[in-house]
Amino acid sequence: MKLISKVVNFYKLALLSITGALLLSATASANLFIVPPPGANDGVISGVNGIVSVTESITWGEIGNDIEYMLDILDETSSLNITLFAISTNTAAEFEGGVYAERLGWSGMQLTAADWDNNWAALNNGGDQITPFSLGDFSDLFGDDLYVNIFSWDGVAAGSAIDTASDESFEFFQTNSYLYSNFIALNASGTIVDQSLSPTSVPEPSSMAILALGLLGFAARKYKN
Repeated sequence: MKLISKVVNFYKLALLSITGALLLSATASANLFIVPPPGANDGVISGVNGIVSVTESITWGEIGNDIEYMLDILDETSSLNITLFAISTNTAAEFEGGVYAERLGWSGMQLTAADWDNNWAALNNGGDQITPFSLGDFSDLFGDDLYVNIFSWDGVAAGSAIDTASDESFEFFQTNSYLYSNFIALNASGTIVDQSLSPTSVPEPSSMAILALGLLGFAARKYKN
C-alpha cells in the first residue's frame, strides 16, 4: 500500500509540475503578445475617404511602452496640408508633457471625452483657434474611447504643416500608452478631410421640414376623423 501511495503521489506531483509549466508558458506568451518588441508595427488606421491614414508603432520608453504616430497623405500628387490631427486612446497621459510632438511648430495635448464635448480647451489649428465640439460630438468621431491625443501646428513655423513632402515620419508621441483607435485629420480651414469613423448622417433641413409637414397632416386627418 505504501508503494502504491508513493507512486500515486509521484504522478500527482509530476502532473502539477507540468500544469504549472504550461501556465507559465502561456502567461509568457500572452505577455509577449500584449507587449510587442520595440519597432513592432501595430497597424494602420485607414480613413473612410481614402485620403489619409495613421500608423502607430509601440516603442519602449523610460517608464514603459510609448506610442509613436505617423500620418500619411496617400495621394503623392496631392497639395493637401494637414494642420491638426487627433487620435483616440484608452490610456490617460500620466504626467504633463506625456503627449508631445517633435515636429517643428507642433504641440500635443490630451483631452477626455467630457473635456472635448465641453470645449475645455481651444485648439490651435494652423494659427486659428477652433473649439473641439465644433468638429463634432466626441462619440461620433472617436466611438467609445476615453481620451483623445491632439497634435496641432501653431501656424508660425514656416513649412511645418504636414504635406506629401514631409509626411510618413514618426514625430508624434504618447508616453506609457497602448493601442490606437480612431482619428480625424484637418486642413487649415478647420475642415475634417478624413476620419476613421464614417460621419454621422444628419437629415437636411428640407427633409426634416417635409417629414414634419407629413406628421402634421397625419395628425390633422386623424383629429378630423
